Amino acid sequence: MLHKASPWTVDQTSTKLEKAIKKQGLRLFASIDQQKSAQRIGRHLPPTRLVLFDSLVDNAAVIRCHQSLALELPQKTLVWQDDKGQVWISWKDPALWIDPLSQEQLSKNCLEINGRLTRLFNKLTRQVIEMP
Repeated sequence: MLHKASPWTVDQTSTKLEKAIKKQGLRLFASIDQQKSAQRIGRHLPPTRLVLFDSLVDNAAVIRCHQSLALELPQKTLVWQDDKGQVWISWKDPALWIDPLSQEQLSKNCLEINGRLTRLFNKLTRQVIEMP
């Protein structure tokens, strides 16, 4: 997992992330408030939001690289607050999506797609943190 600290609250960070996703021309699938879901069943959970979106990278191209990569789609980020009150944006490093044992079998195109996804996550999180 990769993490970036956010200077904003979970709600503010999530809203800014959703705006950054839309600004990039990406499709926002859902923003799931895990804290509210936990409250509905009488459980306590610190502020936690899961944001699901679709990147510009053709999902079919990602899946063609290795069908198991379909389990990673749509892309996900987690916005959460730790016990000390720090808010984080977290995501699974796209480099870890690829089974290390099969890296030799992957085409150059697949590695380029993976690199684009890595740059996308970095760009989105940077925009959120720097957004006024």
